[in-house]
Amino acid sequence: MNKIIMPAVVLVALLALLPSCLSPRSAMRKKAEQGDAKAQYDLGMAYHEGEDVPQDDAKAVKWFRKAAEQGYAEAQCELGCAYYDGKNVPKDITESVKWFRKAAEQGHAASQDVLGLAYSTGQGVPQDLAEAVKWWRKAAEQGYILAQYSLGMVYKEGKGVPRDYAEAAKWYRKAAGQGSARARKQLEELEKDKKK
Repeated sequence: MNKIIMPAVVLVALLALLPSCLSPRSAMRKKAEQGDAKAQYDLGMAYHEGEDVPQDDAKAVKWFRKAAEQGYAEAQCELGCAYYDGKNVPKDITESVKWFRKAAEQGHAASQDVLGLAYSTGQGVPQDLAEAVKWWRKAAEQGYILAQYSLGMVYKEGKGVPRDYAEAAKWYRKAAGQGSARARKQLEELEKDKKK
């Protein structure tokens, strides 16, 4: 009987170890270490969010940087956020904008929106409302709700573009259609202004 039980116990112990060897994180880490940019980004996100690994922003930034330097837009955006917030890197708005620009130039809508905000406020770049509108438009045309709202705002106020209530309403309507309560409120205000 012992001859049967011992091999069974060893087999159960080995099977218990098997998932850690074959886990998706293990495979991802191997790909990341081999230079796969998507795996590097995914591993960075796992560390950032503490998903299946202990939460560790320093390791997250390390993996984001590796992917970002290979041109992976999502990682460039995350690295931009890290520099903006000063998370495990020195807070550096200019460096933040550099990474957001790299992602924005690849069509990354969230980075385009942030770049628009940077130009509208002059954070990390000279203030330039026309440039802000350019980046917001790129993001808004991809359906990015925050950029749609921002375009509505600049057309309503005539900042960086000629004041145009119809164009403001168009962009507010698109954002409202995606659930933006602020955009719905702005549309209501535009309608009230028309009736005056």
